[in-house]
Amino acid sequence: MDFIGTKLFLFLLIIAIFGSFGVYASFEPPLADTPEIANSETTLAVSLSRKSEDFKPVDNMHHFMEYVYEPTYNQLKKNVSTEPTAKEIWSKIKSGAMILAESSTLLAQRAPDKGDKDLWISSSLLVHQHGSKLFTASRQKDYEAVKKSFAAMSEGCKKCHQAFRK
Repeated sequence: MDFIGTKLFLFLLIIAIFGSFGVYASFEPPLADTPEIANSETTLAVSLSRKSEDFKPVDNMHHFMEYVYEPTYNQLKKNVSTEPTAKEIWSKIKSGAMILAESSTLLAQRAPDKGDKDLWISSSLLVHQHGSKLFTASRQKDYEAVKKSFAAMSEGCKKCHQAFRK
């Protein structure tokens, strides 16, 4: 067995041994509401939540749009305005598309109390579907599909903004 093969074998053996003792399965992180964790300035409290209700929005939807969606959308709009020639621009398009597509699932879960909730959710779905297509097109460096997907995704944004923007 060569040197790398030996190291790999030992690594897998160690994982098998510790796994058989249940080291990974028995690990229980402290909960964030534990006083010694919640009051600590030097410890980042990371809790594995047992319920989806434990996940609360950090702030309101206006700020979510202002700090997450808007800068990402504006950068993406700039990057798709002309056909990319550099790998870095394609990467920025992929990043923006993924952020908007994945974040749209959060939007769908946070429909406003007032207004047409079905429109909110369907607009979020448009952003998700076309943002996903945009991501795939950018991975394939298919600029025509990128433009088409970006335009369709933007329509989802516009529909929602026309109905809900204050």
